[in-house]
Amino acid sequence: MLLAMRESKSVRRTVLEKLKVNTLPQNFAQAMRLAADLYEQNEQLAIQRDHAIATKAQISDAKTAKAMNTASQAVKRANKLQAELGRCVENATIIAVKNLTGTEYAWQPLRKWCKAQGVKAVEVVDARFGLVKSWPSAAWSAVYSVTLEDLFAA
Repeated sequence: MLLAMRESKSVRRTVLEKLKVNTLPQNFAQAMRLAADLYEQNEQLAIQRDHAIATKAQISDAKTAKAMNTASQAVKRANKLQAELGRCVENATIIAVKNLTGTEYAWQPLRKWCKAQGVKAVEVVDARFGLVKSWPSAAWSAVYSVTLEDLFAA
């Protein structure tokens, strides 16, 4: 062993000191003290391990919560944009409903229903016509029996 430690005197000295410190117990009392010390070290390591696992779970939960929040915000933004374009379950343009159903609809009956009910149609931006009316779901249902929730629910 000393031949293997020929690197330097300080290496030999350090290894010999470690060997002297870690000697086996010579009597029953020393063995019991060593066993108690090892048990306490094991308990401390178990506590540290459990803390590390709990911390990792909290970090994972935080990442999951952040990802879910980000996805929720994206869905809300998408729904808001759909509403601004007149393609949502609350209101829809004639063009949006026509694109989904393949049926032509006149705007006049929708306008007449809205005036009779005291409901105002929302104006939305359209690429072809500039501003167009987006008619409420109740008007679509009453006039044409079209349920916007069935058409636009994702």
